[in-house]
Amino acid sequence: VLFLLGTVRTTWKILRNRPERFAPVLARGIFAFGLPLAASKTLNAIIVNGTRMLVGVLDSAAALGLYTASFLLVQNSLTVIASGVSTAGYQLAGRAVDGYDPEAKRRQIRENGAFLLAVLAPMCLGMALTARNLAFVCVGVKFRASVAELTPWMAAGGFFMNVRSFYLDSAFQLGHRPGLQAWVTALTAAISLGLG
Repeated sequence: VLFLLGTVRTTWKILRNRPERFAPVLARGIFAFGLPLAASKTLNAIIVNGTRMLVGVLDSAAALGLYTASFLLVQNSLTVIASGVSTAGYQLAGRAVDGYDPEAKRRQIRENGAFLLAVLAPMCLGMALTARNLAFVCVGVKFRASVAELTPWMAAGGFFMNVRSFYLDSAFQLGHRPGLQAWVTALTAAISLGLG
């Protein structure tokens, strides 16, 4: 919301002070691409935070604390690594898409996916297999049992969430179809919160 307000404020200043600098065609293109992308990112936040909210509402504050300790340890670690890995690859894929060479585009996207899987799969498997040790080293005594129990499940969920976020969603963006990405994310949010 703050980003949107800042954008509106900046646009208003440009229009008021130097109206010749405003390009309506470019603005329409930015909004047509950016609004569905913003909706998708908002829905992703609802998916991630909605699950925690459901734990707090349907169980207890203590259960929410235990869940959050596991979540922060596993999901945040996986997401930071996956976003770092995908950042460089996304730029290369964007360049390949702009180069209008279909084979180069497919090759770059395959390489991005292979690299993401090569880093993410062993990390998730390692977290799942060493859950007890990870809990012993990283969290306090009160949290260890629940973190050890939840880590394999969260590692599996984090694997699929990050593959979707940093590989599959990029197909919508690179294909200039962010509206479809918003619909898929809305369906994912409904299913995730419904199952929760």
